[in-house]
Amino acid sequence: MFHLPHIPPEQLGTLAEWAAALAAVVTALILIYQIQDLRKTVQNQTYQAVYSEMLKLDRFFFDNWELREHFYEGKPLPQGEKMQAQAKIVAELICDLFDDVYHQRSTMPPRTFEEWRTYMRKLFKECEVLRTAMESRTDWYPKDYRDDVLYGIVRPKSRWSRFR
Repeated sequence: MFHLPHIPPEQLGTLAEWAAALAAVVTALILIYQIQDLRKTVQNQTYQAVYSEMLKLDRFFFDNWELREHFYEGKPLPQGEKMQAQAKIVAELICDLFDDVYHQRSTMPPRTFEEWRTYMRKLFKECEVLRTAMESRTDWYPKDYRDDVLYGIVRPKSRWSRFR
């Protein structure tokens, strides 16, 4: 028959403390791993959602290539009341999409957001209708977003920057 050696009670307390500390360290490591995994999942979901919206915009421009030339290449907007109205609506949709992308930047891999920032700034630089849509609706879009995409001004992140 197997007998456990006799361990004095004061040593049992020390042993229990070490076991508890080891369990706490293991739990912390598992928690860190799970948080990192969760962050990757959120980044992937954000990436998929943003690019899904971008594909819808691409399809629109495929069907309306004459508007694409204005938005992407800075060519003059085709004449006609319908075309002018469509351009204003598309500009508003793009401003909204970019606002969504901009404010999800903390859930994106850093490189991904920087590529989006470059893309957003280029479109705002190229497209007069897009700039006008943003500049005429300063009460619709947060200042940090407007300043970044229109003027390249990036302010340090603050909890309250959205309300400036």
